[in-house]
Amino acid sequence: MVSTIGILEPYNTDPSIIEDPTKLFSKAMAAMEEKEAEKAMQEGEDYLHSVMETAMDEFRKFEDEMERMLMAENSLQKKAKRMGNSMEKAANFASKKSAMRGPSFRSKAHP
Repeated sequence: MVSTIGILEPYNTDPSIIEDPTKLFSKAMAAMEEKEAEKAMQEGEDYLHSVMETAMDEFRKFEDEMERMLMAENSLQKKAKRMGNSMEKAANFASKKSAMRGPSFRSKAHP
């Protein structure tokens, strides 16, 4: 009969009776919140890792493209230098050939 009095009179219960279940409930909620926080943190870390990988891939592509452009520019510079050297040799040759003939006082433009 004593046990049924507690059930029949819920408003007359001693607060200390529900203290232990309340503490356990609070601990369970904190543990659930902690697990949810850990899960959210893991998802955040995974997303950050994914974004960083994508950024590094883009950087590598950019770096490769810049290297290709530099190689093409260096190749063009080498070709221009060779052409300049060839033109200088041709000019020197023409100058020497003209000097060997001697001065020409006749104008070829007006006969």
